[in-house]
Amino acid sequence: LALAGGGSRDALEAAEDYARHGAYVLNPAHAPWRSLKALALDRAGRTEEALEIAASEVESGRQIGAPRALGRALRVLGTLQREDGIDTLHEAVAVLDGSPAKLEHAKALAALGAALRRDRRPSDSREPLRQALELATVCGADPVAELARSELHASGARPRTAALSGVEALTPSESRVAELAAGGDSNKDIAQTLYVTPKTVEVHLSNAYRKLGIRSRRELPAALG
Repeated sequence: LALAGGGSRDALEAAEDYARHGAYVLNPAHAPWRSLKALALDRAGRTEEALEIAASEVESGRQIGAPRALGRALRVLGTLQREDGIDTLHEAVAVLDGSPAKLEHAKALAALGAALRRDRRPSDSREPLRQALELATVCGADPVAELARSELHASGARPRTAALSGVEALTPSESRVAELAAGGDSNKDIAQTLYVTPKTVEVHLSNAYRKLGIRSRRELPAALG
């Protein structure tokens, strides 16, 4: 709350208190005190300390292996790395892609898009920002959606104000999966064709159904036109 409110002193005091009480918890999925402390340290101008502690949470996240915890830690580290953090943010997005952690995925996409836009790569920034806007809107995360929308405007795009829908709303991956499913391929066949996991296929199909306003596989051919 202190971080969201902008108070660096209050945020650092709260982070120090969290660290004292949570230092014995090594799993960042249970207590992400290190990334929160890193953000507070950076807010207070102590960026080198922030980077060190953020990197330690990434290492713990790798050992635990939970996508949400690792993706979040990577997002925080990549954000603190500023112009050097784009590769880290790409990894955060990749770790979270296909996981159940949709809100954290939206945050990572927004952070990546914003970093690419600041790196003067507006065309590269638009797709992750569009995906962030879509996911955040679906999750009801208005602040994240507004961040993605403002970054899209800054990149030169003009996003819609609500969640995208219809064929044009499908991401390239969702579109490809939907087309293969409409052609009769099973989830296993699609996974083998695209070199992804069956779970990833399920997620893409679920997103496609929602965007197309349908409920089943047999409705895909007509919905895709």
